[in-house]
Amino acid sequence: MTVCVAALCSDPGGPVVIGAADRMVTAESTEFETRTPKIWPFSSSIVALVAGDTEFQTELLTRVQRSVKAAVDKAPEVWWKVEDVANLYREEYFKARSLRAEEVYLAPLGLRVDNFIAHQKSMDRYLVEDLTRKMWDFEMPGTETIFTGIDDSGAHLFMWLGEELRNRNVVSFASIGAGHLHADSEMMRAAHTWASDSADTMVLVHSAKKRAEAAPGVGSLTDMFVIGPALGSLFHLNAQPEAMEFIKELDRQYGRRVKRERSAADKAGKAFKEYMRTKAPGASPQGKKSTSPQGPSRQKARKQSCSARALPASPRRHPGRLLTLLPSHAGHPRLAALQPSQPPKLDGGRVLLRPLIWLPLAKSELEDGVGAGVGFPGKLPSRTTPGGGGPPDPEV
Repeated sequence: MTVCVAALCSDPGGPVVIGAADRMVTAESTEFETRTPKIWPFSSSIVALVAGDTEFQTELLTRVQRSVKAAVDKAPEVWWKVEDVANLYREEYFKARSLRAEEVYLAPLGLRVDNFIAHQKSMDRYLVEDLTRKMWDFEMPGTETIFTGIDDSGAHLFMWLGEELRNRNVVSFASIGAGHLHADSEMMRAAHTWASDSADTMVLVHSAKKRAEAAPGVGSLTDMFVIGPALGSLFHLNAQPEAMEFIKELDRQYGRRVKRERSAADKAGKAFKEYMRTKAPGASPQGKKSTSPQGPSRQKARKQSCSARALPASPRRHPGRLLTLLPSHAGHPRLAALQPSQPPKLDGGRVLLRPLIWLPLAKSELEDGVGAGVGFPGKLPSRTTPGGGGPPDPEV
């Protein structure tokens, strides 16, 4: 449970590497922030950021650190390459994996890896297959590691994840630990590249680490380092009291930024609520309150819809139908005068795109099928309003 972030960037003098990590240590039910940084230096130009099983990582990195130190002491004028350190870590990992699998599956049988391979032909085939499969699938403690720094060929970034060493030079940033998704999201949102300015990258890497604190198991303490643009220029921002002011200032800047973002989010939420209240389809007119959550009452909706229809002088004496005015009715002699000139209106939360009319029809028109000319298929059956009343209520 942790987060580590590293990024490549540019400076007028050459490439620069900037990284950050928390100090949280989680082991079963124990979780606390230590005084020991998770930044492992191998030289004055190459470091590793670690996540995963603390004890196993310490075992591996100690071996790598010892090997690199011996090589540097033997030839101090030779600068180690970042990729060579990463490959050395991979070798130590698979050595430890083979040794642990051997102790679990071969040692109880009095075997070692070398004599197990030599005596396979004289052993039972099924036993050999079973032991080989178990050793191949042997589960190791989880490890995630970032190797970064500057060598003779420039700045480099490698990430060890899932027993695979990945080159991240093109992506130009990497993050590991429980908070890696939050950190990656912040880096991607800023569209970070290796050509980004070093000052902007320092703010971005710090911000990515702070964003990752939302993930479980990520600590609030922050360690940061800078390498470059010259060889042998590793600088820990936590190493000296005056350098700590850089991180404190970054913390203050991040706090002010979060407040601005929250304020902007609140304003956007209020503005959208106002839009939904006044302008969204189905909303009540500004300054008027609807009688129900779904809009005007049914009686009021009927009155509004009636304003968009025409009634005959004596509706009780004529059969008729409730019709919908369509654009194709413009040429009809009886409907032309009924075409609405006003725009569509809101009716009970719905838009009346086509006004309704009560059209009385004579018996001869019913027989001639005039309904087919006004949007009805075939002839309209003769129908009188029940009880001799007026037109039926429109559907709302």
